[in-house]
Amino acid sequence: MIERTAGRPQQVGTLLPMRVHLRLCYLCRRYQEQTLLIARVARYSQGRGPVQLREDFKEKLRAQMQARRETPPSPTPAG
Repeated sequence: MIERTAGRPQQVGTLLPMRVHLRLCYLCRRYQEQTLLIARVARYSQGRGPVQLREDFKEKLRAQMQARRETPPSPTPAG
């Protein structure tokens, strides 16, 4: 469901249950963040050539991803 709604308006009937679930499930929340990022990048990159990242930027991204894998997310308070 997250892929189908990435970057598009959602209907009220599906929005509330999905938001509740995403507040409780950090894995789905992380998956949604990644899916939305991919959708944004895909829209932005239409008609552009391949992007070359600087090596220092790649290292910074690798370090951030490694830190995220090693640190479990804290639960989001309800409310």
